[in-house]
Amino acid sequence: MSEFAARFGSGPEAAGAAGAAGPSRQGPPPSEEPWVCEVFDSVRSCLSPARSGFSVEEVFDRLDKLQSADGGLSPAEFDKMILTYRPELSVQQLKKLFALVNTSGSGHISLREFKRRFGETVDQPRREPGATTPSLPAAEEGRQGEAWAHKVLEKVRNCLSPERSGHSIEEVFRRLDRLDKADNTLSPKEFFKMILTYEQGLSSQQLQRLFALVNASGSGKITYSEFKKRFG
Repeated sequence: MSEFAARFGSGPEAAGAAGAAGPSRQGPPPSEEPWVCEVFDSVRSCLSPARSGFSVEEVFDRLDKLQSADGGLSPAEFDKMILTYRPELSVQQLKKLFALVNTSGSGHISLREFKRRFGETVDQPRREPGATTPSLPAAEEGRQGEAWAHKVLEKVRNCLSPERSGHSIEEVFRRLDRLDKADNTLSPKEFFKMILTYEQGLSSQQLQRLFALVNASGSGKITYSEFKKRFG
């Protein structure tokens, strides 16, 4: 079950909003701040059919039922969705995000507005299964490598938290340890499977870099102590 399904329920295909349509999103206005674009892109990726298991209409319908199924998302319904994926945001930031999506200023986000911001775009290429992320030039990778790596690790850490996973860090480690061979350590194979669950499309080089950052001892196996230090 996807994280969206676990949070907002699964069931028969939604019918109320499925017939509505809206224009494809054309991208954020140039004036939007970088953090705003990053949050929207992150949430949009999590709500994609490939990751949520639902169409954008079904996602909207389920969110609409959180409070009152009135064909629009209230601030409370929208905030709950955003905080599911970005729990660190402040009240002021949530208000700004809501206003950017609710372009009509009506106080309720329509399916058209929701789909424009979080639906499929026509100009965003689909990543084929097994495709890797294009590598950066060596000099640029040297400057940005640590930033992307820590961003990925922080994202996975949030997803593995007891509040979101429903398990303690010890239980998470034990479950991962059993994926290949239960030897009280995580092999590269077990670690890569965990990372790719939450961050798809990484190259083998990127996965190896992440493994090296967690496996500080350089032993080739991640111990519980190393795992807890990074994700606990």
